[in-house]
Amino acid sequence: RRFYAAQINLANQAWEAGEFPRTLDLLETLRPSPGQEDMRGFEWFHLWGLCNGPLLHIIPAHTDQVLSVAFSPDGATLASCSGDGTIGLWDTATGRQKLRLKPEPRAVMTAVTFTPDGQTLVSGGWDGLIRLWNVDTGQLRATLSGQRHWVRALAISPDGRILASTGDAGEIILWNLATDQQQTNFTARRSVVTSVAFAPDNSALATGSGWGGDDIGVDLWNLKQGRQDASTNINCPTVSLAFSPDGKTLATAGSSGINLWNTVTDQPPTALKGHIGAVLAVAFLPDGKSLLSCGLDRTMRLWPLPTNQTEHIVGRVVGAHLDSIYCVAVSRDGTMLATGANDGRSNSGALPPFKDRCPRKLRSSSRPWLTYLPGLLI
Repeated sequence: RRFYAAQINLANQAWEAGEFPRTLDLLETLRPSPGQEDMRGFEWFHLWGLCNGPLLHIIPAHTDQVLSVAFSPDGATLASCSGDGTIGLWDTATGRQKLRLKPEPRAVMTAVTFTPDGQTLVSGGWDGLIRLWNVDTGQLRATLSGQRHWVRALAISPDGRILASTGDAGEIILWNLATDQQQTNFTARRSVVTSVAFAPDNSALATGSGWGGDDIGVDLWNLKQGRQDASTNINCPTVSLAFSPDGKTLATAGSSGINLWNTVTDQPPTALKGHIGAVLAVAFLPDGKSLLSCGLDRTMRLWPLPTNQTEHIVGRVVGAHLDSIYCVAVSRDGTMLATGANDGRSNSGALPPFKDRCPRKLRSSSRPWLTYLPGLLI
């Protein structure tokens, strides 16, 4: 009991100091093993709740790290894929599994995304194959081959017509989803293309590379002209990127943190500082007023976006994990988010909004404004 009291005291001190991952580490030392007496009282669950928000679901999702998560357009289903070679489809209302997809031959699954009509789930993995699945039945509808190496990232155009896939050797392929055939391909200046995103108006494609020595940065592709935008000069490590809903801002994330780039002017980027270590994923809320991020420091942060370039931005920690957070997704209506991490569990819960910056829709809602599944692993 002395050990319990000492650990709770240290956890409380860590919470007051803003060290949320350490708070969770200390609380985990008090979680009983099978057959042990459970010493945890109100204070344990109170501190756990402060770090994670009111948990709605705990999902045993995967046996290895979760590398990608995506919501269906209606928000009823969450897809996750993992290093264990499987894909999970989850009911967001109950946290229960709907389907478990097991691609053959078995390979690490690196990316998942839904088509805008919600009828098809697209997945990619280390085997270089892209698979199209019927969301209702789990049946494999088509397999696209042509990516010579790993499939690193996937994105579908806002009009639902084009699928973009990226991999090694600078390879970027655009697929026609009406015919399941290659439409065109690009070769990036970067050897390993780790991220991809379409501009909201379908006019451009952004691709990023986050490792490879000096071979890092972002390329922009003009889709109307079918060529690379030579004026782009973004040379920071980029493992994740996202366009704002109005297309005027491109957020990049990597070992140098988060940078916000103005896609209309040549202004220097706005840097968002707060994470310790690399930032591994970013996603805009649908209203474009806030950005979510997560990374190696095991925290998830919400950033109100600046109204001018000189404004100092402070991100708020809205969740923490027991291990690094690899991916994040936001539902189309902005009421739910999902994160995939390396902490061995999947949880869901409500997270508090910014009191003065949160969109009115979220602030006034009677339901939890954010539901998250932190660590579909793993």
